[in-house]
Amino acid sequence: MNALVRWLATPSAVIAAVMLTMAIRAIAAIAMPAPLESDALAYFSMAESFADGGAMIDHFGQYAFYSPGYPMLLVPFFMLFGASAGAALTINILLAGLSCWLLIKIGARLAGPVAGVIAGLAFAVWLPGILNATFVHKECLTTLLVLAFVHLVLGLRDKARPEGQAVLAGAVYGFGLLAGASSILIAAGALWAIFRLARHDKAALLAFAGGALLCLVPWFTYTNSLFDKPVLTTNSGFNLYLGNNPAATGRFVSIANTPVGPHWQALLTAYGEDKASDALGTKAREWIAENPVEAARLAITKLGLFWAPNIPDRQELTASPAIGAIRLVDVAQHLIIMALGLWGLWQMRRREDARTVAIVIAAFWAVHALTYIITRYRDPIMPLMIAFAAIPVANWLAARRTVA
Repeated sequence: MNALVRWLATPSAVIAAVMLTMAIRAIAAIAMPAPLESDALAYFSMAESFADGGAMIDHFGQYAFYSPGYPMLLVPFFMLFGASAGAALTINILLAGLSCWLLIKIGARLAGPVAGVIAGLAFAVWLPGILNATFVHKECLTTLLVLAFVHLVLGLRDKARPEGQAVLAGAVYGFGLLAGASSILIAAGALWAIFRLARHDKAALLAFAGGALLCLVPWFTYTNSLFDKPVLTTNSGFNLYLGNNPAATGRFVSIANTPVGPHWQALLTAYGEDKASDALGTKAREWIAENPVEAARLAITKLGLFWAPNIPDRQELTASPAIGAIRLVDVAQHLIIMALGLWGLWQMRRREDARTVAIVIAAFWAVHALTYIITRYRDPIMPLMIAFAAIPVANWLAARRTVA
C-alpha cells in the first residue's frame, strides 16, 4: 500500500493516467467508430465546408444552428490532413488526454497529488468519456474547456497580478460558449473567484470580460452580417420550445412530436433558421406564462434527470448481452462517482477552491432546467465530480498507509 501511494504521487503516474486515457479511447474509436449522422454529420459538414473555402454550413444548409466551436477546431486539421471521421476522432483522443492532465491538476489542487492521479485514472476508464471519443460530437472539446476554465480560475489566487490569468480564463470561457452555450452560467465561478481576491478585482473582472470578447466578437460580427443581430447560435428558441410545450417531458422530444411539428418545415422555409427559432422561443415563453406550475414542475424534473443514471430498459438489455453489461457498468460508475463525489465535496466544503468548483458545477447544472435533457449533456461537468470523488479514496489510502 505504501508503495502504491508513493507511486501515485509521482510524475510517472500522471503520464500513465494520460496515456491510459488516450489508449483506451483510441481502441474504442478503432473498434466502434460511430456513424456520421445527426449531430455528428452536422459538425462534420460545418468543418468540411469551411475547410474547403466556403461558409460554415451544416448538412441542412444552416449557418449557425449548431454551436461552431467544435467545427472551428476541426477546420485546420481538415485543411492539413483532409476531412475524415478518423481525423476528427484523433482530435477527440488528444482532447481527452489534455482533459485528463487538467483533471489531475485540479484534483491535486483540491486534495494533493494522489487525489489528482486517482481522478485521472478514474477518468481514463469512465465509460461516457470513452464513448464520446468515438463520436464526432462536441463533448470532448466542451469537457476540456470546462476543465481549462476551472484550472485557470483556481489559479487566480496564486498571481500577484491576476489580470493575465483572468484574460486567459475569459478567452477559454468565450470559446467555451462557442463550443456549447450550456456553459454560459459557469462565469459565476470566475466572478466568485475574482471578487474573493481582495486585490485587483476590478482589473481582473475587466480582463476576464476582455478575454471572452476576444473570442466572441468575431463570431458575433459574422452572425450579425447574416441575421442582422449577433447570436451564439440560432437554436436557442428551438431548444427552449422543445423543453417547454404541451408535449414536453423533460427529456428530448423531437420537434415532429410537438404541436408545431406539422408546420415546422414550412415555418423554417418561410422565415429562415433564425426567425423560425425566434418564433418557437416566443411560443415557449407564452406556454410558460400560461402554465407556470407545469413549467416549474418540468424544470425540477429536468434538474433531477440531469443527474439520473442512464438505466437501460429491458429491451436494451436483451438485444445485446454485451452492450447491456456495459450499460450496467456505466450505471454503477455513475452511482459511485455521485456518492463519492458528494462525500468529497462535503469533506472539502470549507475550502475556497472546492467552493469555486462547486459553483461551476451548480451553474452548469442550473441552465439545463430551461431546455431538455440528453444524458451526454452532463458529461462536460462530470470530471469535476470525479475530482471530488477521488478525495475520499485518497484519504482512505492515506489512512491505510498510516496504519501500515
